[in-house]
Amino acid sequence: MLAAFALCGQASAAEPACKFEPEDWRSYFLEIHRPNFPDTAATLHKSGEGCFRLTIDRATGAVTEVKVLKSTGVKILDDSAAATFLQWKAKPHLIDHAVLPVEFGPRGSTESHIKW
Repeated sequence: MLAAFALCGQASAAEPACKFEPEDWRSYFLEIHRPNFPDTAATLHKSGEGCFRLTIDRATGAVTEVKVLKSTGVKILDDSAAATFLQWKAKPHLIDHAVLPVEFGPRGSTESHIKW
C-alpha cells in the first residue's frame, strides 16, 4: 500500500500551502521527535513556517532524505527541522514519503515553540 502521507498544493501563485493528511499521520511512524528550536534563533527572535518532504526507505522505514519544499525563511530553523526529520523512523512497508509542515513560533508565547 502506498499512502500519500500529506499534500502540498498551491494556495496562491507565490506560496504553497502545506498540510498533512490523513489526520492520524503519527500512526505511520515508530519514532518521531520535535525539531529543536535553536537558542541562536530564539535569541534573535526568529520564527517561521516551512514545509518539508521526507523520503522514506519502504523496507526499513528510515528517512533517507529531507527536502525543503518551503523554507521557514531562517536557515538555522530549516536545518534544525531537516536534521530532526532524518532521525524519524516510519513503520516499514507503509509509506515512501511524507510531507510535513513545521511552524517555529516565538518563545514565551502561549503557543508551543513548534506547532504541528
